[in-house]
Amino acid sequence: MKLLFDEHNHPVNSQEVDLPDPRYQWRRCYKVVSLIHVNRELNLFLTVAARVVAGNRHECPILYELVDDFVKAVDRGWMKVLVVDRGLIDGANMARLKTAYHIDTVVPLRKNMNASQDMMGLTRLKDFAWLTGQSAAIHQKADAPWRRVAQFTSRVILFQSEVSHLRRA
Repeated sequence: MKLLFDEHNHPVNSQEVDLPDPRYQWRRCYKVVSLIHVNRELNLFLTVAARVVAGNRHECPILYELVDDFVKAVDRGWMKVLVVDRGLIDGANMARLKTAYHIDTVVPLRKNMNASQDMMGLTRLKDFAWLTGQSAAIHQKADAPWRRVAQFTSRVILFQSEVSHLRRA
């Protein structure tokens, strides 16, 4: 794959620039999408899967394919948490990883993301109810898969909070 780059090695749209301008060069472009294991002490990392693709492909579907391939190779239970950056947010795939493989996905919040507004927006869902303490534990045992995803979503939203889990009844 060839992409057009400027003098600072940033990709540019070929339809928005003057092509004869020598500041712009066509170059081959690739990207690597990798799945890396990091130990708890953070003194070791191991690349467990990687794929080199054309530079114009988005990383998101490729990453989730790598996770699927990893789980097929080593079975469920080996991967517990997947930490991704904001460019890899894909709610459907994150929910699928949680329900099918029991993998939690953690995504850092941007400065303009307001977790409390998102949480309060979820409270406006039909049939919403707050569950705390013993009642939450009872409902958690009899959870349907979509309810586990709802709980997972609330845990990500309330990542650094001591607030009770946001749950649908």
